[in-house]
Parts: sequence; C-alpha cells; structure tokens
Amino acid sequence: MKKICFTGDSHTWGEGASGLVESFNPPVLGGDKRFAGFEYPSYVNLIRKAVLDKTNSINHEYTCNTFKDDYEMKYGCICVDSIPLKLREYTGLIRITLKCLTKKSTAKVFIDNKLCDEVNLMVNDDYNTYRILSYDLEDIEHELCIEAFDGPVYVYRIETYSGEYAVVNCGVGSTSATQYLDNFWSNYVESICPDVIVMEAHSINDWIDAESPEHSRAKLVEGINLAKAIGAKTLLLGVSPILEKQYNNNNICYSAYIEASKQAADDTDCTFIDSFSVISDKLHGLSEDEKRKLMFYDKWHVNNLGHKIYADLVLNWLKYAIPNIYD
Repeated sequence: MKKICFTGDSHTWGEGASGLVESFNPPVLGGDKRFAGFEYPSYVNLIRKAVLDKTNSINHEYTCNTFKDDYEMKYGCICVDSIPLKLREYTGLIRITLKCLTKKSTAKVFIDNKLCDEVNLMVNDDYNTYRILSYDLEDIEHELCIEAFDGPVYVYRIETYSGEYAVVNCGVGSTSATQYLDNFWSNYVESICPDVIVMEAHSINDWIDAESPEHSRAKLVEGINLAKAIGAKTLLLGVSPILEKQYNNNNICYSAYIEASKQAADDTDCTFIDSFSVISDKLHGLSEDEKRKLMFYDKWHVNNLGHKIYADLVLNWLKYAIPNIYD
C-alpha cells in the first residue's frame, strides 16, 4: 500500500469545507487536535475520494457514533473501561485518537493479541490534548484491541486504510511551519512511512505569527529535506490569498510569505503548486465582497470552491508523481 500524506495547517485539516466545523461535538477549538471526518468537501477529502474511486483502495472511520450502542459516550468519545474495544478487518494502516485526561488513564493497545503500546494519558492540562497512535502494518486481516488499564480510556476516532493507496490527512490547524515540524512531524508523518508527502506551506500562520519570510523559507526547506530523507516524493502546495488586512504586526505583506514558499521549493528542487496565483486570477477584478462570496469561508480560509481548486491542482500532479495511479 502506498501512503499519500498531507501536512499543513487548518487549510489541510479542512476548515472552510461546508459542514465540517459544525460536525464537531464538543465544538471546534483553535488548533483542534481532533482529525476531521472523511465526508466533508475539503481538498484532502476530495483527493481521497478521487483516489478511492479510481483505485483498489478502502478506508474506514470509526467514531463514538459507531459504538454508541455498546459504550458510554463522553467528551465526544467512547469510554472504554471494563469492556475492551475490539475491531477486526483488513488494514495496512491504523490511526487512533485518544483523549488525554487530568486523572489516571492508561491505554493498552494490542494488534493480533500482541501488546503494541501502553500509553499514559494523564496530563496536567487536558485542554485540546489528544494522543495520536499510528500503526504501519502488513495489509492483511488484523484484530485491534484497546483496553483500559488504569482508569477509563476515551477513544475519539479510529481510521483504517487498506488496498493500493491510503490518503492520510495529517494537517493541524493554527500551526506555523516551525510549530508543525517541532511538534507533529515525527508522530504524524514519519510514523506512517509515507511514499508521497504533499506539504501545504503554512504561509498564513507564518504571517500571523510574524515570523520573518526568511525564517518561513528556512523551515519549509527543512521540512522538504526531511520528507526527501525518508524517501517520499514531495510536493509543496502554495496557499491561497487572504482577505482584508495584508500586513502583519511586523508590517510585512502576506505576499512575501508566498514568495518565501516559492523560494523554498526552488532551493530544494521541489515541485511547487502556485495556488495563490491560480486563485488570484479567478478573483481578479472583483470587489472585496464579491471575492468573499465566490471563494471564501472567512478572511483566512477558502470555501468549497477554493478546496476544489486545491484538490484539482494536486490531483493533476499526482497523475505524474505516481505513474498509473488512475489506470
């Protein structure tokens, strides 16, 4: 199974796609660590659907609604206590999201009756705190078992992937390029051994955080080099325009961060998709209000149309990056 991994911030996570934010209970937080559902028209989901439609690939998602008849629900999760959670199916990749607590909580994860992890989920501050566990497996039938060992364990989400391709969303909202590499790269990306990495450039959050464009460029170069070091074909996806204020607190224009992402791709001989220019061309000549209605969910996030543009641009590249993907 080839794994196509998408990194980035809230654009990659899916914000702006209709129905996605409203689907969360409890409500979405800034930089939410919970992964989004597969059914909403975000660009990663659109790409996943296109790949599933044209290849022998399967993915499943399991949430509290899947198990609501058998387990207590709390925090938007299912509570595993005296009854272990078991799941059997063909899969080559499993991702599990567990909620951390300010009280004792330890999970034991077994695959095919073998203990794979014993995870202490007790933290000092459980605000928006989750643990992501990923298991890269031989693509055959497996049995997953999650047991509560010391206190209850709250399971937010399980994802499984099987077949030719896995399209995996590793985006985390409100992250700059620096934050993503420092806090998420190892656990979210390297753990799944991806064959292809599509890196969204974090330009908006780098601009918001007022990191210099040069620093943004350097961190993107670092990320591209990390991707290449694990043998993944790599694409740097440029970010859309934004509305309203174009200068940050250091009086640096947003477009400077777009140029920094282009330079990072040039410096590393990495393919770059200039979404900024493509979307800007579609907005040319429109008033601010017309731009908002056509392309934007809010001032920093594109709507369904913007997500479709992202998806179409990336899918066109995938045809060449992965020969015969649509045969």
